[in-house]
Amino acid sequence: MLTLLGASYLASAGELEEYARAANRLATLSQVAQQEGKTPPRITEGEGKELIALLSNRQRFLDSRSVAPGELNELSLLCGEMTKAMMNYMMFDLQRIDRSNKDPAALSAAVAAAARENIQRYQDEIALLMPMPVLCMGKQLPLLEQFLTTLKPEEITETRQRGIAMTQNGLLNSMLGALTGIGDPSVREENQLKMLNVLAEVAPVYAAALPLNNRSYITALARTALLNSPPAFTDALLRILAAMENMECTGLCSRTS
Repeated sequence: MLTLLGASYLASAGELEEYARAANRLATLSQVAQQEGKTPPRITEGEGKELIALLSNRQRFLDSRSVAPGELNELSLLCGEMTKAMMNYMMFDLQRIDRSNKDPAALSAAVAAAARENIQRYQDEIALLMPMPVLCMGKQLPLLEQFLTTLKPEEITETRQRGIAMTQNGLLNSMLGALTGIGDPSVREENQLKMLNVLAEVAPVYAAALPLNNRSYITALARTALLNSPPAFTDALLRILAAMENMECTGLCSRTS
């Protein structure tokens, strides 16, 4: 048994290293492109095509992996690399932002506007990469909950409580972003559906980690979207609704401060 566990760990560690190398290579190519006034690597050509195919391979890096509770840290690192690969496009060339206005709110709004432009420009790449950190978080949440159950009450420190709140806020924003983006004419329907379908897949796990008020907010948005969206979105929206309408509050939900 120990031999099998060791082999499994080493294999997954090797995959983490390979994924990290690909993510770093993508970041390097993007930095060079930015310096030269070009676009980041695209899915349609060259090395970008190969890198994105690797970085978006959910079967290899996620679906085929069963992660033991002791591998939570390693899984967290993998999720971080997946987020980095996706953010490479969302945050590309932020140097173009006008920083003459030093007001933090104005700067934050400018960053958000630039990110929206990047989502439109690089939507094909983002639609392939964004599901990876979402699915990875779906694997991570049950392990995180198991870890928290091993802690004594005094070990749930303010720092850990803030970490839980940040995680829940990230889950909420993922759901809100996909739901409010339905019908955006600047993003093709097929790309909107890719993201919504992935969120529908992880909705039960996400819902279990979210506070009840967050679930109610998502439920209201999903119901509105269901009334106003094309039929292609119906199945995913119904699955999200079914998950978010569950009012049981245990695990991470019960740890809301």
